[in-house]
Amino acid sequence: MSNKKRRKQPKGQVGEQGNTEMRELTERIQHVIGHDIPQDRVTELLGVVSESFQGPLPHPTHFGRYAEIMQDEGKGILAMAEREQAFRHESDAKLVDAHVETVQTGNVMARRGQIMTFTILFVTLVAGVALVAYEKETAGFTSITIGIGTLIWSLYGPKRFQAQADDKPNSSTPKARQ
Repeated sequence: MSNKKRRKQPKGQVGEQGNTEMRELTERIQHVIGHDIPQDRVTELLGVVSESFQGPLPHPTHFGRYAEIMQDEGKGILAMAEREQAFRHESDAKLVDAHVETVQTGNVMARRGQIMTFTILFVTLVAGVALVAYEKETAGFTSITIGIGTLIWSLYGPKRFQAQADDKPNSSTPKARQ
């Protein structure tokens, strides 16, 4: 390695090729404007001027050029954008309808599950009390304990298992970048 120090280039200059390009740009701008402009002012102007456009249609100035070059091309581009927008709205509406239907079906199924759980719990508790009343304490208390345990598990068990499943990474989905 050599001990030569690298000379810092002034702001706005990027080596020999950059200087050549900057001189060419300066000459072009001076030709268009009609008078001399310092090179650092050109650098400043070039750093500020920028245009950005985003959307399904071309920028309005470019869109006008399509109409100049090809008579009906502007209409075709507009028709394409309108068809895409109609398709997008239809797809979104179908997705929302499907989601609403899924939620409604899920609510009906959840309600049925609650009714079935209550029925089983009620029958189990009544059977347990009846067994205790007929002097079958062990079987009766076992039945009551199972009924109460089932109730507790139905209220808290699924939430715990869902929380554990949410914590585990799914092998079918790519890992998030860190």
